[in-house]
Amino acid sequence: MTKRYYIPLPWIILIPYELIRWVWRLISSDRRKLSKQDRGVLRWLSLPDHPIRSQDRQVRNFRELDHAIKTGQPVTFSYLNSSKEESHRRIFPKRLFRRKEAMYCRAFDALHEEYRIFRLDRMSDLKIDLRGKHIR
Repeated sequence: MTKRYYIPLPWIILIPYELIRWVWRLISSDRRKLSKQDRGVLRWLSLPDHPIRSQDRQVRNFRELDHAIKTGQPVTFSYLNSSKEESHRRIFPKRLFRRKEAMYCRAFDALHEEYRIFRLDRMSDLKIDLRGKHIR
């Protein structure tokens, strides 16, 4: 019979030492290198948000998105991505923030079923969807 070691954790949860070692080996064995683009995205996400200034509240679509966040309503709009491709989106906005001079909205994208970040100046034809359901 093998000897088992346990590491006591708060809330009286006991995890076998072999399981911890196995998880650590699994994590450390994944040595794939990130692409330059992935490293850039991770670096951008790790930057701190800049405080929202009074002039940021004058940015197009800021008031509508702020209202949708407070009421939990979805929003529909046309979005022009960085490659100049237009798409129609339906999102559930969660947070507005600023990085350098651009305003962004973090939201749940119903089309892709995941959280995405959208630049406010690339949004057009924004409408609050009054019939939508709230997603947390």
